[in-house]
Amino acid sequence: ADIYPGADELCDGIDNDCDGTIPGDELDEDEDGFATCEDDCNDNNDMIYPGAPEDCDGFDNDCDGLLGDDEIDDDGDGYSECEDDCDDGDPDTYDGAPEICDGVDNDCDGSLPVDEADVDGDGDRECDGDCDDNDADLNLADADADGYSTCDLDCDDNDADLNLDDADGDGFTTCPDFDGFSDCDDTAAVSHPDALEAYDDGEDNDCDGLVDDADPDAEAYVNVTCSLVGNDLEVTINGIVSTTWIDAYNDQGNYIGSLNMPIDDASDSLEIATNGCWDHVDSCYNVAYAGDGVDHVFTFNADTFTWKVRNELDEIAYGKLLNVDVEGDCYLHIDDGGDGFAISP
Repeated sequence: ADIYPGADELCDGIDNDCDGTIPGDELDEDEDGFATCEDDCNDNNDMIYPGAPEDCDGFDNDCDGLLGDDEIDDDGDGYSECEDDCDDGDPDTYDGAPEICDGVDNDCDGSLPVDEADVDGDGDRECDGDCDDNDADLNLADADADGYSTCDLDCDDNDADLNLDDADGDGFTTCPDFDGFSDCDDTAAVSHPDALEAYDDGEDNDCDGLVDDADPDAEAYVNVTCSLVGNDLEVTINGIVSTTWIDAYNDQGNYIGSLNMPIDDASDSLEIATNGCWDHVDSCYNVAYAGDGVDHVFTFNADTFTWKVRNELDEIAYGKLLNVDVEGDCYLHIDDGGDGFAISP
């Protein structure tokens, strides 16, 4: 009754209108048991038909108009959950992804690399640069914002004044070195554990907590004063005038000449040469009192010569004097060993 000329075509795979052809939507092209008119949404794929199980292929296999939730690549990394993306909300995480230092199983193999596990719970991992991931006290935090962390060997990361800066360039920081020595004043290069205590400069030079003559170590220093008497230069050691001589030494510690004391502005001068020259030539240095009644400054070529001064009590001071104003004091180290190499602080 359903087959006659002009009959309506039904979705039954039969030529209902007797025109000699079966409509294409009635044909099961992929032989999956469903034709297009039977809601097969892709009659060229036998895995797609109404009620088919969803496969991880990015197709609407069951023809319900929707993809399976696990087939959608939510984070756009090219992998869906059914393709073993273990976190489809993170584009850096998918099957075979390179591991990055984020504490996440990026490659979805079920385990974290050893260097990504924050073993000591300090917030830093070995791959971040944690120098000891078994000790929470060693980390990258820089809690006091001094530019150094405990992994940088900051001795106290809660005190910005204790750090590894050598602000004054004296070779010591406020953090103790491997021998336990630290700089007591990192703003003054004259103060550090290797310094010699000056006699009267108001500084704790050797960082022992004692200042100037309150420190027994300061006895190794003498107070050398340059004074103008008339137009002559007088040098005193601990208040006692030097009436004998001033010797000059070169940087090798060799004696190269003397000036009698006091130095007379009219007559005392000494030609000193590093090559043995004692004449007025370019390679020689003329060291003389420059007293003119006005300037009162005495130049002793401090970068080249070390001067040895003796007073009437045979107290000896070594040091390098440069442009010493007659009103000023300078501190020279007593050279107990007599080697001529004591250094002025």
